[in-house]
Amino acid sequence: MGLWTSPVPWQTPPMDIHLLAGWSDELCKLAVSLDQLRSATKPLMSRLIRARPSQVLPSNMQMPSPAVAVARTSLPRMERSLGYLVSKGHLPESAMGGIMKGMRSLKPLHGRIVAKGDMSRQTALGLKGLGGRMDLPRTPAGREAFNRTALLHEGAELGRHPGRFPMAEMGHISARPPLQDLNIAATLKGPGVSAARSIRQMRRRELGMLTGEFPDLKRLHLGRQRVSRHAIRRIQDLWDGTVAKKLRTAGLEPDRLASR
Repeated sequence: MGLWTSPVPWQTPPMDIHLLAGWSDELCKLAVSLDQLRSATKPLMSRLIRARPSQVLPSNMQMPSPAVAVARTSLPRMERSLGYLVSKGHLPESAMGGIMKGMRSLKPLHGRIVAKGDMSRQTALGLKGLGGRMDLPRTPAGREAFNRTALLHEGAELGRHPGRFPMAEMGHISARPPLQDLNIAATLKGPGVSAARSIRQMRRRELGMLTGEFPDLKRLHLGRQRVSRHAIRRIQDLWDGTVAKKLRTAGLEPDRLASR
């Protein structure tokens, strides 16, 4: 069964979304199968809403977003951060208005994931528009594995996160969601394994950003070898320190822009 074949109910059943992080850690310990991805994404299906193909989803990335997780804290946190940047002259007020208009349009969808059809194809098209490349998985099972990995990623964006600063340029609430994707790419086996290459290509920009800041991370072979949740927390700590230093250099107060 394809990821988008069944209807999505609008009612959200009781579920602790934060348990998903622990599930994902267990999922990636040795090997990941397509059946495990199906089980892991099952709790998220009731949170998924399909957008129209022509609909543009709000994104702070350079490419149009194929999916967006609408966390309950996103709107006030973004409004606070953007307002501070405008007050310091680091962002034109007109840009803030456009971003906030898009975010407010999603306010009724708090706690949900809005996605546009086949996320593998949407992601490939978006990266191509940036001059990048992502090969589509070669098999139907591979496309499903990619889409379910993307759905898990958006589920992770709704959860609690270590650290203080997001990977804002890439549209991630922290380093954990993209590193979770790379863990799946490193451990995916069986039907659907063709998605592993596509996932690594999808996260090439994030990987380049992290290894550019911290060259020693190249020794971890992210996307080829799994890293533990403790290593992910350490990577987030490194990221927090670097972002705070850059903000101070720019004359900004890190605490005014921290996610928590």
